[in-house]
Amino acid sequence: MKPTSQPQSRWDAPEALERALAESAQRVEGLSPQQRARVRRALVAESAALRQRRRWVPALRVGLALAVLSLAVSLYLLFGGTRAPSGAVIDGTAALREQRQGPLGVRWWLDQEVRPLRGFPLAVGDEFTAAGSVTVTLADGSTLFAAPGAHVRVLGRNAFFLDAGELTNVIAPQAREAGFHLETRAGLMQVRGTVFRAHVLDKNTAREFTDEGIVSVRTALGSAEVITGEQAVLSTSQPLTVELQVPRVRIASASPDRVLVNTRTLQLQAFLYPRATLIAYDGQHGNVIGTLRADAGGVLSGTLTLPEGVQLLAFEQLAPDGRRSARSLPIEVVVDMTNPALRIERVSRSGAQVRVIGQAEVGAVVRINGQIVPTDARGAFDFTFVLQGDTVTITATDPAGNITFAVQRVR
Repeated sequence: MKPTSQPQSRWDAPEALERALAESAQRVEGLSPQQRARVRRALVAESAALRQRRRWVPALRVGLALAVLSLAVSLYLLFGGTRAPSGAVIDGTAALREQRQGPLGVRWWLDQEVRPLRGFPLAVGDEFTAAGSVTVTLADGSTLFAAPGAHVRVLGRNAFFLDAGELTNVIAPQAREAGFHLETRAGLMQVRGTVFRAHVLDKNTAREFTDEGIVSVRTALGSAEVITGEQAVLSTSQPLTVELQVPRVRIASASPDRVLVNTRTLQLQAFLYPRATLIAYDGQHGNVIGTLRADAGGVLSGTLTLPEGVQLLAFEQLAPDGRRSARSLPIEVVVDMTNPALRIERVSRSGAQVRVIGQAEVGAVVRINGQIVPTDARGAFDFTFVLQGDTVTITATDPAGNITFAVQRVR
């Protein structure tokens, strides 16, 4: 059986064109042979163009469909998918990676630039890198404080992974039953109602510091219960070790590396190993300045008496079982009980306007009738104000809190 050829269109065959032209000549004035030839060529060319366009129509339809599908997929990846809420919100400045999940378990992440976050909900699988101090608040009232540079991933409700940096965890008392789970590459920490810190040193090593309560620590090479005042070293290659942590002593009115007070009595607070002794040393000469003892819960609150002047303080703790911690870095303590210098050079009045000229100790804050007065680099001041009454009170307060008073009557 012979294959049949595709029938030609009537405009593709010269015979068909000729018949059409002849039929047309019966109704209108006949065309010359040259005109008939031109018309025939034009019709053949138009027919070929139509066939070419018909071949492109399916390809155009397929291309348009693919473009629409690509746009739909892109929009879905950017704004679609589902998120599994973890019951936590984040506050602070951080770079966030949002996890999205689509059909068949497909997952992807949306990287956000560093930006301020206020009560932003975290979902399971989300990650963030803290650019400043960041707070994560859990639904049960527990709180995580991420130090700048900390990289954290949400594993689930009350479960997180610390990949880098330091995280302080304050677990709410009402969360005791639910517990809290923190993982690192070196091992994991499981707690119930406690305060602890975790610091990742590198991908193979992390430290856990129990500031209050008990933390269960586990690595591939061991497990332990770490209690208040202790620290654990977690490693992928070394056995788990537990030792006393360097005391973290809080001093009222203290900066991180300097204490300036106007009394010889220094108020101290710390969390130590239960019933451990806090030993205060003269950091310059190594002499013991004083000792204080923690209670059965490891809580220490007491006072230390110091001589007037400048000295360095360092601390270590001694446990009842004889273990000693490493000594803390020294902190400078300045006991300044001397009132600042204040000299009034001139007080004059013109109507309601009063002018006061004088000089105070450099660094002191000067107030006239309660109003702060600007001073120059030498402590000098020249201040004019409206006075109600006839008494001017000038004070100078140094950084330690010592105050010098001067009272002037003007008429």
